[in-house]
Amino acid sequence: MTARIVRRAVSVAVVAALAVGVATPPASADVAGAVASERGDATSVYADGPGPYEVASTAALGDCRLVQRWILQLAIGDADPRCSDAFPYGFDQPISSVVYYPHGVPGDGRLPVVDFVGGIFSDVGNYDTLARHWASHGFVVTVSSDFVNSGLEMHLLGLATARRLDADPTSPLHDRVDLGRVVLAGHSAGGAAALQAASVPADLLTRLDPRLRVSGTLAVEPGPGALGSTVRTPVLVLAGARDTTVPAGSWPLLTQSGLVRSVPGWFATARTADHFSPVRTNLADDEFAGITTAYLLYRGTGDAEASTFFEGPDYRLARDTTFITHPLNPLRVRRNAAAGAL
Repeated sequence: MTARIVRRAVSVAVVAALAVGVATPPASADVAGAVASERGDATSVYADGPGPYEVASTAALGDCRLVQRWILQLAIGDADPRCSDAFPYGFDQPISSVVYYPHGVPGDGRLPVVDFVGGIFSDVGNYDTLARHWASHGFVVTVSSDFVNSGLEMHLLGLATARRLDADPTSPLHDRVDLGRVVLAGHSAGGAAALQAASVPADLLTRLDPRLRVSGTLAVEPGPGALGSTVRTPVLVLAGARDTTVPAGSWPLLTQSGLVRSVPGWFATARTADHFSPVRTNLADDEFAGITTAYLLYRGTGDAEASTFFEGPDYRLARDTTFITHPLNPLRVRRNAAAGAL
């Protein structure tokens, strides 16, 4: 009983301290079992194991320190959360950008980019499992953070990092980064930041590099700091039915996905996901791993199978059992007219 009270108290403390970024109770064993037994179509195809490539990274990660490790263990239910030395999880400066990339890809072709930013007060190491999984499918994944992660600056930093590594003759990514195939992505506050970055006119982005083209946007349980009406690229907004920090029926549905009109847009609510799902170290506990990988392959590479989850009259996302699909449920999978016309 005492342990249960302590656990709940710590969760409440995390809610108060982290506000928008990470703030829901840990998944129970029942929830974990439900995730394992109700794996949907995209999960079966794209998240039952790693992709075809080995992964290398510039990230220097270790065990989270003392109180931070204890809080993360209790709050998200993971025994081994990973952190960098960036503040507040270490003593380095809070601004950081790390890269994950596929190792040993044959040929000399260029690799598409996932420009990712996490939640407020999160650490780049919190997303190590998800970033590695995406990279194993052939993506250069930048993960950037400034401790707040609520504006588009970190996505710009991620793009600058990818551009620098592409130009550096000593880098393993020299002349391998495809800045013409970029997907902006984020979780929580970083999800809203991705929508902000996707609202920047293309001619302004090309001032960073004339090759720069954004092919899609991915917002996972995004914070409230963005509107869908300004987004200029195809966008997938994902929500969690058990997320009490970013309730699925609030801004993700109403003012973000619901206002996307001029570009293709999709919305889906994972039935068992809470706000911590994307940061869990066991990929099987992340209900979003499969569909996010499908979307990245669809928008980043034009993969034919991945496109079947989003295009056509019988698109597979609409019947994926990971997500709410009942036609009378307002949180059901849906897409706008522009997406339906693809």
